[in-house]
Amino acid sequence: MPPKLTLGIGLAAAAVLTASFQLLDPLRASIAAALGLAMLAITVSDLRRFIVPDVLSLPAIPAGLIAAYDVRRWPGHHVRRVRQTDVDPAALLGGLHLWPRPRTL
Repeated sequence: MPPKLTLGIGLAAAAVLTASFQLLDPLRASIAAALGLAMLAITVSDLRRFIVPDVLSLPAIPAGLIAAYDVRRWPGHHVRRVRQTDVDPAALLGGLHLWPRPRTL
């Protein structure tokens, strides 16, 4: 793996851990950090082999659902409905990378 990629993965892992433990109580931080590191591992695996292993993705589904449910119970957290106009720009920008481009060698 190229050194720059290794450095980027390390920095991403450090950011996940730092954000989790700075913003959350220890129990929630541990869950958030585990979920974030699992997502990072999935990204690295997909980058290397173009496959997402079930051993990483399947446990992340219930962990993400539990985390999403738990967020609603945090003190001071107000859940607001998401309007379609809130997500349209993100969907457009996210889909632009799929636009066909001429291949260059």
